[in-house]
Amino acid sequence: MIAKDIIETANKYVPEMKAKGADVVIAIPHSGMMNSPYMKGEENASYHLAKVDGIDAILFGHSHRIFPGDKALDAFDGVDGEKGTVFGKPATMPGFWGSHLGVIDLTLEPSGDGWKVADGKAAVRAISRREGRKTIALVEADASINDAVETEHQGTLAYMRRKVGESTADINSFFALVQDDPSIQIVNNAQIWYVKNIVRGTSYEGLPILSAAAPFKAGGRGDSDYYTDVPKGDIALKNVSDLYIYPNDLKVVKLTGEQVVEWLELAAGQFNQIDAASSAPQSLVNAAFPTYNFDVIDGISYRIDVTQPARYDGDGKLVNPSSHRIKSVMFNSKALNMTDDFLVATNNYRATGGGHFPNLSGDTIVIDAPDKNRDVVANYLLSQKTINPAADNNWSFTDFGKAKVQFVTSPKARDMASDKMSYQSLDENGFAVFEIK
Repeated sequence: MIAKDIIETANKYVPEMKAKGADVVIAIPHSGMMNSPYMKGEENASYHLAKVDGIDAILFGHSHRIFPGDKALDAFDGVDGEKGTVFGKPATMPGFWGSHLGVIDLTLEPSGDGWKVADGKAAVRAISRREGRKTIALVEADASINDAVETEHQGTLAYMRRKVGESTADINSFFALVQDDPSIQIVNNAQIWYVKNIVRGTSYEGLPILSAAAPFKAGGRGDSDYYTDVPKGDIALKNVSDLYIYPNDLKVVKLTGEQVVEWLELAAGQFNQIDAASSAPQSLVNAAFPTYNFDVIDGISYRIDVTQPARYDGDGKLVNPSSHRIKSVMFNSKALNMTDDFLVATNNYRATGGGHFPNLSGDTIVIDAPDKNRDVVANYLLSQKTINPAADNNWSFTDFGKAKVQFVTSPKARDMASDKMSYQSLDENGFAVFEIK
């Protein structure tokens, strides 16, 4: 399979489609929309796709936002948030997981022997709405469709309820953004276990193995219930999907110690800069930074100094060259040697450039594993039978100074917080506000 640049591909095929008689061309890219200057291979390319002559409408997605209706996207040059157009082309991005329906209306008029688009508009319609922590359905399910898939639905439920292991403690991601976390620890343990097995007898045997994983379910736009929460006891296959929600493929990259640290520097963009001299409450987590880009790398230990500005921005650009948030990096109880080579287990999204991390554009991949990360976790649990999910606390923050640092999480976390955290209140979105002591 070869995946080519979205814009280059559109520029090639849209004219061919028109030449072969297409009256209306609708683009359906799995790609979000950003107004940053176009770069070949751009992940969120729909904004630039709308500039391609011959495309009449765009149904896009990937970044889980809503268009029209997202004020940040509506403000881009060339975007009409009222009409739902991008450079005059009707376009929709209907949230995520079926939260909205995208609707495009095109006005056609005769043109020679065919038709042409004379005008168009786009809108999104919510399938449900939030009332506090409750989801209120705005449409009824189609009973005929439910009946048609009932046998398959029940079979899927039975399959997903199969036991794959047992945990001696609860597993949740309530504090995944502020301390080392058991839900990430399990994934990293599984990936290291897997890579140790597959490198035996190869030229990579003997190289130190690290593993990177991120909290996929950590609140954010997913609301105050959107967290991994697996109670102690039996772990079912459905819980594995809760620990690792994406069907990624496992990849292994080979990096130097210095490159590993730069990886962590971009991941540390998850945090706002904290003013250590101020005693006013300050929000720790940068809500604009996707939690799936907050990689924790196990196999080494390190600290994060959030009183320093982020070294990279969210697009992977080096914006503060003199800033270094990652401190005290240790490997085997010694300072990390920046020139040593390491194998790092990750997923195909990250290894091939997802998130714009430095040194991760596909050319550092040394092992294309045949298994999905989720299957690796399931097989690890099956092999271990019973696990203790406790995190090894390989990362932490440096001192915050006088700052009152706050973060939000699930209300369920109130009874699970350590003595280093104090509950403050519930915010207007139903999240629990905590302060780190």
